Amino acid sequence: MNWNEHNYLGYISDANRATQLLQSEAPDPAFVSFSLNLLDNYLTNRPNLVESPVRVDTKRSDEALVGLAIRLYTHINAIGYWSHISSAWPHVVALASGISNQALWVEVATQLAITLNDCGHANHASHLYDQIITSGGFESLSHALRAEAYHQAAICHLRQGEYHLAERYLQRCIETATGDGLLEVRAYAFNQLGNLALSRGKFAAAEANYNQSLAIFNVMGEGNGLACIAYKSLGNLYMRQGKVEQAQPLLEQSYKIRLTRPEEAGTANTAIYLAQSYIASGELGVAEQLLHEALLTCHRLQDVRGIIRAHIAFGKLEEKRGNIAAAYQEWRRALETLQTIQAPSMALEVLALLLSLALRTKDVKGIVMWSTQILKVLREDIRDPSSIWRLLSQHMKGQSGGRGGKPKLSLSTVRQALCRPSRSR
Repeated sequence: MNWNEHNYLGYISDANRATQLLQSEAPDPAFVSFSLNLLDNYLTNRPNLVESPVRVDTKRSDEALVGLAIRLYTHINAIGYWSHISSAWPHVVALASGISNQALWVEVATQLAITLNDCGHANHASHLYDQIITSGGFESLSHALRAEAYHQAAICHLRQGEYHLAERYLQRCIETATGDGLLEVRAYAFNQLGNLALSRGKFAAAEANYNQSLAIFNVMGEGNGLACIAYKSLGNLYMRQGKVEQAQPLLEQSYKIRLTRPEEAGTANTAIYLAQSYIASGELGVAEQLLHEALLTCHRLQDVRGIIRAHIAFGKLEEKRGNIAAAYQEWRRALETLQTIQAPSMALEVLALLLSLALRTKDVKGIVMWSTQILKVLREDIRDPSSIWRLLSQHMKGQSGGRGGKPKLSLSTVRQALCRPSRSR
């Protein structure tokens, strides 16, 4: 056996073993790192296997390493290795395209598209979803693969303001996700339909879809698990409606569950929503602590959307304290960060806050500037602006600007209370 064949068989053996061990819900972080190094090493050295004088047929090793990448994705995505995925997964997708197994290609391409969308590269992600969904043989793949592709494509289009496309794909997802084994993706789809309705300013429809999502999670026995997503969504909806007393317990429940799960990005983003409820109720000290921790996490994970949400919330905190100049600076930071990603709905929220501030301070130049930018976003980026004015008015509504109440809680007190088993709702 020559050295090339030895390497080839070693990659297959190591990849198959690593894939099997990564099936554990919480594998050793050192082993996750080893598996990622194995994948990177193969992507680097594969040309040597193909181009050396003693060549080998890499189809078996390609399939083994693509299988490893698919299994590895869940673990490295949860800990924020998004830039690594963005750089390595295009090569994995290219490997998968040469394998006579379309299911593998669809799965790994969907993973790449999810990460591209999360990193703000929505156009690239949208193009990839189009390739996936229109690829020959897609309709013959498993219900699970197709439902997930429809679901993720819908999220991508929703973030770009393409509401009709988002709705179409969510309906396809729900139609495809039949059977008990697909309850989870079905629940996610209803949650996204709620987000879609919220984006259109249709609050009753949003609440109905969020409750449908929560009901499915409860049927799954996920009342203390994945249901944190529905709790956060309902809490955010009630905050938009000014129902702070209804929102806060739901956001606290979502945060409590998030603290028990390994997804740092999810925990940080839930903390931001919870902090906004504390700002509204005057608990400014604990809100500030939550936001500082969340912003640090978002920076470390390079979660651009999370960073923007944190600056939006910090602006509301400063506004509540009466620090108008500081609020303005926070919202300007959010707007500057938005230039790096495609997120028209978030841009509208920030611009509405800045316009509200300009109106209150009678800043004529600011009123003209922010109004012009809002119209530009509506004209160029929101491809389905139906009912968008209602949502826009909600962003501007109720910006009290008063000096909020005294901080009566500490973050440690909140966490202790949330994690106390006997805590009642």
